Amino acid sequence: MKRRALTLVEVLASVVILTMLTVACLPLLRDAAHGLERTEPDAELFELSRLADEVVEDPEAFGIGALESVEQVQISWPEEPGREPVDVSRLQAQSDEVRDAPDHCWLVFRCGGRETLRYLPMSETESAK
Repeated sequence: MKRRALTLVEVLASVVILTMLTVACLPLLRDAAHGLERTEPDAELFELSRLADEVVEDPEAFGIGALESVEQVQISWPEEPGREPVDVSRLQAQSDEVRDAPDHCWLVFRCGGRETLRYLPMSETESAK
């Protein structure tokens, strides 16, 4: 019985096929590994969101009157007065229909490159204006 060995062409062809398969799968493996990485929660955004909730609950504690009438105002952090101030502004309605009879507005809280939005229902007296 004669023993048959692999030819050089067969070995090269199998190496090329395996290399092509590996190269084709590398992006999938990289994306899968990236998806498994744990992302740390953004502490600054969490603090900004908490502050936004506190302002919506009790605006007078931050020196703001009625939130519906706020166009743009800066507030300071209650426990950290030396920290960068927070810009609070109201989003403007884009359509005439909403501008004439608004039933809500959105407040944007910005600080340190982070921003969060809060929905604010308008009172009936503010909507009538």
